[in-house]
Amino acid sequence: MPLPQPGGIVNLLLVFLFGGGGWILAAYLKTAPVRHPEKESIAAGVPRNEPGIFAADALHILAADKAEAKEFDDLLARYGSGTSDLQLLAVAVMEKWTASDAAGALSAGLPRCKDHAPGALPRVMALLGSRPEIPVTSLMAALPSEPLRRECLSALGEASGRASKSDALAQTGALTPGERTLFVREWHRGRAAGDLPAAQKSAAALTDSDDRPAARLGCLLARAVTEPEAVLRESANREDFPQIAETAFHRWLARDSGAAWNFAASLKDDLRVTDIAKAIVKAEMERRNLSETMPELTTLLGRLFPASYPAELTGMMIPALAAERGENAQKFIEQQAGSPDIRRHAGVAVLFDTLCAIDPPAAWRLAEFCVQAEGAKDGRASHQWISAMKRDLATPQQRLEAGFPDFTDMSNLAQHWLKVDPPAAITAFCSRGVDPVLQRMVIETALSTSGANIPAEELLEWAKKQPAQIHDAIKARTGK
Repeated sequence: MPLPQPGGIVNLLLVFLFGGGGWILAAYLKTAPVRHPEKESIAAGVPRNEPGIFAADALHILAADKAEAKEFDDLLARYGSGTSDLQLLAVAVMEKWTASDAAGALSAGLPRCKDHAPGALPRVMALLGSRPEIPVTSLMAALPSEPLRRECLSALGEASGRASKSDALAQTGALTPGERTLFVREWHRGRAAGDLPAAQKSAAALTDSDDRPAARLGCLLARAVTEPEAVLRESANREDFPQIAETAFHRWLARDSGAAWNFAASLKDDLRVTDIAKAIVKAEMERRNLSETMPELTTLLGRLFPASYPAELTGMMIPALAAERGENAQKFIEQQAGSPDIRRHAGVAVLFDTLCAIDPPAAWRLAEFCVQAEGAKDGRASHQWISAMKRDLATPQQRLEAGFPDFTDMSNLAQHWLKVDPPAAITAFCSRGVDPVLQRMVIETALSTSGANIPAEELLEWAKKQPAQIHDAIKARTGK
């Protein structure tokens, strides 16, 4: 059940009255995600929270003078390890904890976040990294592994730069070369946000061939926030221009969207127009739902690309629209195709890949729709590529021309579907009329240790309760 979504007044109160963690909690309450409590780890015997409890807990934490281990553990018992609610509330607890007892937050709070609220780690690393009494070496040693390691390292670098911890640059011996480059860049970005001349002086003093350009880029990224137009113009020929453009538009759109959009429109004949458009779309996606800004984006992008949008742009927009609502993505592809029939547009392959991950039944229906076009060949059970590498490197347009969907597409769908709903996946793939090759593939994937890893006896027992078509297919593949 979705959590309650208070109006603008409550959100403003969270931000302006309590500051600090209010921004993340207000963002959560504004667009509360759909929760799936049956898939969340909830402490045994603890009743699930009723609507409104999360908002009350958030306000209670933010209004408290301090929060420490007891508050964290209480939330853990109420919400469960790894849940989205706990991740957000953990940030609020750690902000209070760090402010009142930074050493305790490091020794007891950080391990709790690593074990139970990993999504909060980047923000927690920034909080601890900004405290002068916390040595950067201690935080370096506590960095998590991927997929959060680089994000946490980035947050730590920027926070220590803002705190003017000059010794932090000498504490990177245990980092890989790529990680060191990231840390140096983010440290100088943070330092430049508060004292640009000092950051530029630090960058100029570096002699390492990787460190110096990374530091200078950090300074440039900090300037892109305050001087977006000037920085974009002077950086037009840099290889890292896309990253600079994303940084510039991220803040510029929030501060003065009219000026940002007018600047972009003035570059319609520029060689970097696609990078500019991608940066704007990405910034808008981070600010609000893409469907909300589509009328404005359609007007701007129509001026930049009168005929049709570049493939790189549609490749960004389709997954975002599909994640909000599948119909939004379909309508967008229809607009790009100039027809209600989207089967001949490369965007259909992007939509299929997205739906495999977020809505497998919809991906199945889309695949069936694609092979039902007049003159279309059903290649779902066929391998269309001479090598897996060529297929993986193919663009959506190349996949469409080679024959979409193919066996690899259906295998990808089976993998995702079996993770979330094995009975539905097997039922669909083993239905009457489905190619035996696909039936064999889904059953083998269900049994495989690299797939759903369902024991053969368990699968066969389930099959006995299903229609004869499904039972026979599974019995033939299990050999029992």
